[in-house]
Amino acid sequence: MQIELLNSCLAEPLCVNQIQYSVAHCPTIDAGLNVNICNEAGCSRDGSVIEYCRLKKMTIQAWSPFLYGMFEGVYIGNEKFPELNRVMDRLAEEYQVTPNAIAVAWIMRLYFEFQRLGFYDMIDGMPTLMRDLHARGVRLWGLTNFTVRGVREMHGKYPWLNLLGGTVISAQEGVAKPDPRIYDIAIGRFHLDPAQTLFVDDNACNVLAARAAGLQAVRFESAAQIRALTLD
Repeated sequence: MQIELLNSCLAEPLCVNQIQYSVAHCPTIDAGLNVNICNEAGCSRDGSVIEYCRLKKMTIQAWSPFLYGMFEGVYIGNEKFPELNRVMDRLAEEYQVTPNAIAVAWIMRLYFEFQRLGFYDMIDGMPTLMRDLHARGVRLWGLTNFTVRGVREMHGKYPWLNLLGGTVISAQEGVAKPDPRIYDIAIGRFHLDPAQTLFVDDNACNVLAARAAGLQAVRFESAAQIRALTLD
């Protein structure tokens, strides 16, 4: 209800909610697992915020992922959590990572399981613009700072993204915008003539880096803006 109250005073609805959340501090999960049970874990202290955020497709940002309690300390390697640390150490050894990575993975697993639910639709006018460009014979390519799985999920949810002839994905290449190397990868892979290629991005740093790589580049403002540059 607090989020609804805040939204009633805003021109745009809230889309991110930051809460304290870790494997050692998860009352938001405990309450859902202990519904109608008379124990401490069954007490709901957050107004079902996890369920609300999932229904409203709000991103949950984890605050203090390595802490427990209210500023009580770090739980990793803490003798107060012997069983938890034994499990984390075992998994860390199995996957050749640190216990901290296991703690983050515990949080991120829900993100990846429900990732598609968090995708908003494309900006107004962009699907039509992509179809019109494709119909005119304009080749379309993608260059994104994202995961391979995320790109695959988006292509499944938004079929017009399949008009792209290919996509360079930062997670796959091990380098991300605005690093100059990722632009060189895209230019080489798609056999682009930089002088004849328009790069569009909403991040000014990425646009500047693209220009430095020789691409024609503009900062995205609207579908109408890009239509005027390419079709009108």
